[in-house]
Amino acid sequence: MESAPKMKDLMQEDFEFIKPDATIQEAVRKLSELDCRSTEHGAPGAQSLVVIDDEGQLLGVITMLDILKGIEPAFMRESTLLAGLTWDGLFSELIHQAENRTVEEAMTPAKELVAVDPEDRLMTAVELMVARDVRRIPVLDGDKVVGMVRLYDIFHEVAREMLRKSGEA
Repeated sequence: MESAPKMKDLMQEDFEFIKPDATIQEAVRKLSELDCRSTEHGAPGAQSLVVIDDEGQLLGVITMLDILKGIEPAFMRESTLLAGLTWDGLFSELIHQAENRTVEEAMTPAKELVAVDPEDRLMTAVELMVARDVRRIPVLDGDKVVGMVRLYDIFHEVAREMLRKSGEA
């Protein structure tokens, strides 16, 4: 790439956020609405919400997977003996129990996340995404979230450059 783009050039500034005291049900509703809107516009659906406090500081991220982990009881993940247990009858009860838990209880906390700076180059995000097996990274200016960079954005920038180079041959 001639001049690798910076995160400020690739990040999505219209990311969605939620407060830590919101319920899981509110997070599911918000993610579902965003997914529908994204699908209508031909873009990949929102798969996460940035959890921020009243000052806009990053507290964490809640993803669809975090929500699903919150529904599955921990003992089901910890024991191979229960792998064949049927969910009949448990499903509705587990959903009902999970829907009133808070986002803070289910989110991935900020201390476990990787983040980039708006001035970081594309390869910084590539390295972090590959090393940590993540699909989206918050972009922080100091301690404030200013955007999100997604695997989708990074891949399409790499693909655009690769196809541009092959067209020059």
